[in-house]
Amino acid sequence: MNTTGSMTPRDVLTKLITDISNDKWDHLHELYAENTVVEHPLARDATRRLEGREALRRHFTAYAQLGRRLRARDVVWHDTTERDVVIAEFVYEGTDLGSNDHYEMAACFIWRVRDGLITHCHDYLDQPRPVNGQ
Repeated sequence: MNTTGSMTPRDVLTKLITDISNDKWDHLHELYAENTVVEHPLARDATRRLEGREALRRHFTAYAQLGRRLRARDVVWHDTTERDVVIAEFVYEGTDLGSNDHYEMAACFIWRVRDGLITHCHDYLDQPRPVNGQ
Protein backbone atom coordinates (compact mmCIF):
# COMPACT_ATOMS: atom_id res chain seq x y z
CA MET A 1 0.00 0.00 0.00
CA ASN A 2 1.37 3.39 -0.99
CA THR A 3 1.18 5.89 1.87
CA THR A 4 3.40 8.52 0.25
CA GLY A 5 0.44 10.52 -1.14
CA SER A 6 0.11 12.58 2.04
CA MET A 7 3.83 13.33 2.26
CA THR A 8 5.17 16.78 1.35
CA PRO A 9 8.13 17.02 -1.04
CA ARG A 10 10.42 17.70 1.95
CA ASP A 11 8.98 14.65 3.76
CA VAL A 12 9.77 12.45 0.75
CA LEU A 13 13.35 13.69 0.44
CA THR A 14 13.84 13.39 4.20
CA LYS A 15 12.61 9.80 4.06
CA LEU A 16 15.03 8.91 1.28
CA ILE A 17 18.02 10.51 3.02
CA THR A 18 17.08 8.92 6.35
CA ASP A 19 16.50 5.47 4.91
CA ILE A 20 19.77 5.52 2.97
CA SER A 21 21.53 6.59 6.17
CA ASN A 22 19.95 3.59 7.93
CA ASP A 23 20.81 1.09 5.15
CA LYS A 24 17.15 0.61 4.18
CA TRP A 25 17.45 0.22 0.40
CA ASP A 26 14.73 -2.32 -0.46
CA HIS A 27 11.76 0.02 -0.73
CA LEU A 28 13.35 3.28 -1.92
CA HIS A 29 12.11 2.82 -5.49
CA GLU A 30 8.55 3.04 -4.12
CA LEU A 31 9.14 6.75 -3.43
CA TYR A 32 9.29 7.35 -7.20
CA ALA A 33 6.49 7.65 -9.76
CA GLU A 34 6.23 4.85 -12.36
CA ASN A 35 7.50 7.18 -15.10
CA THR A 36 10.04 9.08 -13.01
CA VAL A 37 13.21 10.52 -14.51
CA VAL A 38 16.32 10.71 -12.33
CA GLU A 39 19.31 12.60 -13.65
CA HIS A 40 22.81 12.45 -12.19
CA PRO A 41 24.45 15.17 -14.31
CA LEU A 42 27.92 14.52 -12.89
CA ALA A 43 27.85 10.73 -13.41
CA ARG A 44 30.06 9.20 -16.07
CA ASP A 45 28.26 5.89 -16.37
CA ALA A 46 24.83 4.44 -17.12
CA THR A 47 23.38 6.09 -14.00
CA ARG A 48 23.55 9.50 -15.68
CA ARG A 49 19.84 9.17 -16.55
CA LEU A 50 17.50 6.60 -15.05
CA GLU A 51 13.95 6.32 -16.35
CA GLY A 52 11.13 4.55 -14.54
CA ARG A 53 10.60 3.05 -11.11
CA GLU A 54 12.00 -0.32 -12.18
CA ALA A 55 15.31 1.29 -13.19
CA LEU A 56 15.47 2.89 -9.74
CA ARG A 57 14.78 -0.46 -8.07
CA ARG A 58 17.70 -2.02 -9.96
CA HIS A 59 19.91 1.00 -9.20
CA PHE A 60 19.27 0.86 -5.45
CA THR A 61 19.65 -2.94 -5.35
CA ALA A 62 23.00 -2.71 -7.12
CA TYR A 63 24.24 0.04 -4.81
CA ALA A 64 23.16 -1.85 -1.70
CA GLN A 65 25.26 -4.82 -2.85
CA LEU A 66 28.46 -2.76 -3.20
CA GLY A 67 29.25 -3.02 0.50
CA ARG A 68 29.23 0.70 1.17
CA ARG A 69 27.48 2.67 3.87
CA LEU A 70 26.31 6.26 3.46
CA ARG A 71 25.31 8.67 6.23
CA ALA A 72 23.90 12.12 5.45
CA ARG A 73 24.94 15.09 7.56
CA ASP A 74 24.68 18.88 7.49
CA VAL A 75 21.41 18.95 5.55
CA VAL A 76 20.47 22.46 4.40
CA TRP A 77 17.03 23.06 2.89
CA HIS A 78 16.38 25.70 0.24
CA ASP A 79 12.87 27.06 -0.13
CA THR A 80 11.35 27.51 -3.57
CA THR A 81 8.26 29.25 -4.85
CA GLU A 82 7.00 26.01 -6.42
CA ARG A 83 5.25 23.80 -3.90
CA ASP A 84 6.21 20.60 -5.78
CA VAL A 85 9.94 21.39 -5.76
CA VAL A 86 12.34 20.68 -2.91
CA ILE A 87 16.08 21.35 -2.76
CA ALA A 88 18.51 19.99 -0.20
CA GLU A 89 22.28 20.24 0.12
CA PHE A 90 24.16 17.85 2.37
CA VAL A 91 27.26 15.72 2.75
CA TYR A 92 27.31 11.94 2.55
CA GLU A 93 29.88 10.34 4.83
CA GLY A 94 30.75 7.01 3.28
CA THR A 95 32.48 3.85 4.40
CA ASP A 96 33.64 1.00 2.20
CA LEU A 97 32.84 -1.96 4.45
CA GLY A 98 35.39 -4.21 2.74
CA SER A 99 38.42 -1.93 3.15
CA ASN A 100 37.05 0.28 5.96
CA ASP A 101 38.09 3.31 3.88
CA HIS A 102 36.19 6.49 4.74
CA TYR A 103 35.18 9.17 2.28
CA GLU A 104 32.72 12.01 1.85
CA MET A 105 30.69 13.40 -1.03
CA ALA A 106 28.93 16.74 -1.27
CA ALA A 107 25.39 16.43 -2.64
CA CYS A 108 22.64 18.69 -3.89
CA PHE A 109 19.26 17.17 -4.76
CA ILE A 110 16.62 19.12 -6.70
CA TRP A 111 13.34 17.23 -6.86
CA ARG A 112 9.83 17.58 -8.18
CA VAL A 113 7.34 15.61 -6.09
CA ARG A 114 3.65 15.23 -6.96
CA ASP A 115 1.10 13.34 -4.89
CA GLY A 116 3.91 12.14 -2.62
CA LEU A 117 5.95 10.55 -5.44
CA ILE A 118 9.15 11.78 -7.08
CA THR A 119 8.45 12.60 -10.71
CA HIS A 120 11.76 14.16 -11.72
CA CYS A 121 15.03 14.94 -10.00
CA HIS A 122 18.55 16.15 -10.51
CA ASP A 123 20.95 14.59 -8.03
CA TYR A 124 24.34 16.30 -8.05
CA LEU A 125 26.92 14.16 -6.28
CA ASP A 126 30.57 15.13 -5.98
CA GLN A 127 33.29 12.55 -6.48
CA PRO A 128 34.14 10.70 -3.23
CA ARG A 129 37.02 12.34 -1.34
CA PRO A 130 39.06 10.34 1.16
CA VAL A 131 38.72 11.48 4.75
CA ASN A 132 42.09 11.92 6.42
CA GLY A 133 42.98 10.18 9.67
CA GLN A 134 40.45 7.36 9.35
